[in-house]
Amino acid sequence: MIRPAAILMTMAAVMLFAGCGGGSAKKSSGTTVQTGPMPIVAKEQEFRTVIPRGYVNHPSVAQYWAEGPVEAGFPTSVLVVRQAVSKEVSLNAFAHRVHRAARQLTRKLSPLQAVSVNGEPGFAIDYLVTATGTLKGKVTHVRQVLVKRGPWVLFIRDIALPAQYGASLLAFDEVLRNWRWL
Repeated sequence: MIRPAAILMTMAAVMLFAGCGGGSAKKSSGTTVQTGPMPIVAKEQEFRTVIPRGYVNHPSVAQYWAEGPVEAGFPTSVLVVRQAVSKEVSLNAFAHRVHRAARQLTRKLSPLQAVSVNGEPGFAIDYLVTATGTLKGKVTHVRQVLVKRGPWVLFIRDIALPAQYGASLLAFDEVLRNWRWL
């Protein structure tokens, strides 16, 4: 039996990923050009990876946020957020709850795909979602990886306009290839 608290947490997570990508398109003019991937440790020091080529670190409340090329006012982003989850909830159960809830909020939702993040099992899904916030109405393509580590489920997301999506996956793969748990 699914507890109401678990359902609410799952819905909160789905709302979180459905709303991503709606930040301000305003950029500072003094961005440094980066020649290669730049190593970085996550905000809570749970993992390290890189800021991919062509992306810049965007410190925030997220564990990790790298912004890449901008098209039509929309910055491609790789974003990592985490959500506390009971030790009794398996990643498999959590991922299936998120997937079921996502059916109501997304289009072209892929089946769950088994993946590994530096040796930890995870699940990936792809979907289209309409952005909110300042970019309200723009359709974005998202690849999301869910991985459980201790009391947390990490949502690792690549967010891009459909035309940017293929190129953005190269940066997303670079982040995952360089991922190391601390």
